[in-house]
Amino acid sequence: TETQRTTAMTPLNFLIACLSAIGCLMHAALSPSHAQNIANSSGVVYGVYFVGSDFEDLDPHWEAKMQTAMELLADFYGDQMALNGFPNRTFRMERGPNGRPIVHFVRGRSRSQVYGGTSDTYHRIKSELRAPFRLNVNAVAVMTPGAPSLGGNSLGLTNDWLSHTGRNREEQLEIFCDETPELDAEYGWQTRGQRASLHLGGFAHELGHVFGLNHSQIRSDLMSAGFWG
Repeated sequence: TETQRTTAMTPLNFLIACLSAIGCLMHAALSPSHAQNIANSSGVVYGVYFVGSDFEDLDPHWEAKMQTAMELLADFYGDQMALNGFPNRTFRMERGPNGRPIVHFVRGRSRSQVYGGTSDTYHRIKSELRAPFRLNVNAVAVMTPGAPSLGGNSLGLTNDWLSHTGRNREEQLEIFCDETPELDAEYGWQTRGQRASLHLGGFAHELGHVFGLNHSQIRSDLMSAGFWG
């Protein structure tokens, strides 16, 4: 784990006022045993945006948005670690000179359809990332267009939700507070802010599996089976 950096605006201090008011704040939490597991973890968690060899519809702001996602995840885990007796701790990340996470763009060996929508996607992506990111000691948090949400040893995988991610914390706050109704294929009508919260929650959940956390039967726990928001 790394010492958590102090910033002028952290999501779990600044977003609460807005999100709790509109009912879309993620309520899940880590259990004490889960926090202990993370405190004992070693290695680096690399942020990766992974696409197929033929992928062309690249968001021009993918890097900044992926950085925001990694920052939100690190702050969420840091806050929960503090609540469980491990202050100023979160998972380790690469950081650039400006303090933001370093994120990696990886174009896969196969066409996009090979990486979409099946459980085999997880194993295909992991096999391609194993050597360059030394997954025997490190881990990757991967966002891939069309991918299922899955997590396991050394890899947490989620679908591309850059359309609901800001280039920085301020933009993300605006998205979380956006009450524009949107139709979600799995959850029906949600506000844009609620959908952003669901996606971030799913990413945090899959990353929990990377740290060796199993599903929990406690509904309020981050690792409860299924998505939450």
